[in-house]
Amino acid sequence: MTFQCLFPWICLFVVSSCLLPQIPLAIQPLGKMVSVFLSATKAGIESLYDIKAEILPAAPLPASAYYQPRQRYRANRMLDHSRPSETSAISRSSA
Repeated sequence: MTFQCLFPWICLFVVSSCLLPQIPLAIQPLGKMVSVFLSATKAGIESLYDIKAEILPAAPLPASAYYQPRQRYRANRMLDHSRPSETSAISRSSA
């Protein structure tokens, strides 16, 4: 494939990425987190993906996600717990 074949697609990608609205990203800390790690995570995401990120207030770890036999939190249960979370709050703040 030559550059002449790729050029229209490259132009379309550049123009469409400039015209698409920025989608905000919410970072939801669970449990006690060190603020330095949260700030570094936010800065890394914003610079890597060129989007605006917001750190939400910390939420407690869900007790139902704790798996006693292995003494750890199960990621799938933590995700299930957080799905209906603060999506309306991030939408309101970015509007």
